[in-house]
Amino acid sequence: MKIYLADKQYLSILNKINQLSSYLLESKILKEIYSDEGIYNLDDMNIFKLNIVNEETNVKTLNNLDLIIEKTKIDKEKVTQLPINHIYIKNKIEIYKVNKRSLLSLHIIYYNSPVYSFESKGFTDNFIAYDYFFYISDNYDYTITDNLLIENINEFLSLLK
Repeated sequence: MKIYLADKQYLSILNKINQLSSYLLESKILKEIYSDEGIYNLDDMNIFKLNIVNEETNVKTLNNLDLIIEKTKIDKEKVTQLPINHIYIKNKIEIYKVNKRSLLSLHIIYYNSPVYSFESKGFTDNFIAYDYFFYISDNYDYTITDNLLIENINEFLSLLK
């Protein structure tokens, strides 16, 4: 389940990511293919077609914090071929947790804006943060009214002041 902060003032979080460096749990490259036939994910030596099931999205206000809760599910289907006409996009995701046992994590998404290097005579990756969301594992039955959820979100926000 993804949780977004509805208040635009929290976009400034993206400018303060370096304050979270000690909480970084994982950083990985996302390789995605977009085509008329669908969205595909490349993972090591496998290709997966993403089947997106849009479920309910709602807004809740808890402790003066407006949250957008998205319960979209993504099923992965292993495939062996890609469509001929497609676009390849390489992004990066960083995952942060305030502690390893926390159920809530903060995901920062970066898009790749390659920069040409005259020295190496080629393009190098240049990742720029553009989105973030909080995430709770789908297989955990977590009620959105739980105060622990707000405490975890507020803990992240206090680190970014």
